[in-house]
Amino acid sequence: MVSKNKFHFKPQHKTFLEMKSLYKIVIVGRPNDGKSSIFANFLGDDEVAVSPIPGETKHMQPREINLGKCNVEVIDTPGLQHPETVFFSFKDYVAAGRNPANAFVEEFKDPRYAHDVEIMKALSDADICMLVVNADNFVGHTQKCLLDTFSMLGSGVAVLGLVNRKDDDFIGEWRDNFAIRAMECFEFDAFKTKFSDCARLFDEICSASSLRVRSDLGEVLRALKANRTSLWRSNIDAAAGEILNSLKDLMNLRSSLKMSNFSISKDESSRLHGDFSSMVSAFVSGFRREVLRRFRYSGIRVNAPDFKLSDSQMRIILPNIIRRLWGKMPFAKKPDALCAANPNSDLPEIFARDAVFFVSSIASFSYAKSATKEFEIDLSKRGFAPVFINSEKLARFSIRAANGDESDSFFAMQNALREELADVIMQSAK
Repeated sequence: MVSKNKFHFKPQHKTFLEMKSLYKIVIVGRPNDGKSSIFANFLGDDEVAVSPIPGETKHMQPREINLGKCNVEVIDTPGLQHPETVFFSFKDYVAAGRNPANAFVEEFKDPRYAHDVEIMKALSDADICMLVVNADNFVGHTQKCLLDTFSMLGSGVAVLGLVNRKDDDFIGEWRDNFAIRAMECFEFDAFKTKFSDCARLFDEICSASSLRVRSDLGEVLRALKANRTSLWRSNIDAAAGEILNSLKDLMNLRSSLKMSNFSISKDESSRLHGDFSSMVSAFVSGFRREVLRRFRYSGIRVNAPDFKLSDSQMRIILPNIIRRLWGKMPFAKKPDALCAANPNSDLPEIFARDAVFFVSSIASFSYAKSATKEFEIDLSKRGFAPVFINSEKLARFSIRAANGDESDSFFAMQNALREELADVIMQSAK
């Protein structure tokens, strides 16, 4: 076994103020075992190349995150292509007292091993190595070589196993094989995960014995979790604010029609309602796109029912006819008929519930699933979970919004409602 001073050990028991400027977390594993999926969920961003095709990740995908006192670089790597070759090479390097990752980089110049060399370059100064395995696979010779390889990295890097659970058939085997090598492993389903699952995983990893030895690493991961939580909550708060701003705009939408007479006909009324309903539908679609953008979902497809209005949720407004006297002859200008949202109907609550349901569904969706660009959320088939929204407050808010209220008390009401909606969304999305 290599002597400890051959590896790059870091000082232990650092306080957050004493931490170094950059920490590296490297995600490794075989092709298509879920590395990029975990990467996408850790970052809260689906602009990560995730694919069901084995070996689709061709290059390193580093992402640096500012944590205030330090930065952390999370690196997604190509799949390890030659685990047996790497394993036997590592055995020789360790026996010779060499750092195995550095030695592999120095000696393997064959282009066939380019991916493996890139991985070892990243690991040469890594702080944490997250070894991802797929629970769909049984633990055969290749998989054991993979585990043995990373167990030889030395104490300079904390190696943590992540068992990506797609199926439970071989989960026991994986646990046993990690345990044999004195390596800790954690279970995580990257495609079914919700925000709370990510938070739980961070907490579990922080309790790992290898991180207790390196207290600064635990601090880094806790800071990374706090950063991810802050981003999630700020997005929800912003989305709650957008719901109320959209509701306010909805109350001020107007569709107009030049009347043929001083009274509106049945056909004109029907046409006016149809135009306004289409306008509202486009308006709601724009709101949904903004929610997707805010939560950094670029690949997701959403199948959601159109937002439809009832007759009671719309009202026709006939402006007063402008009359002027010219001598003794009356002059009348024919008005436009206006169609607007009816704030005294159930429209405010219906819109708010629809919007909260949409935001909650988005906030809880797996970034990995979205990043594959092969999945969609089908909200038309999901049951509408009842959520508490203060109908009376919404009604008062909508009436004041429709009347163009810009007072301080109105904005105080809006802020209070935003906080309530954000709490509802957070509880629904967890």
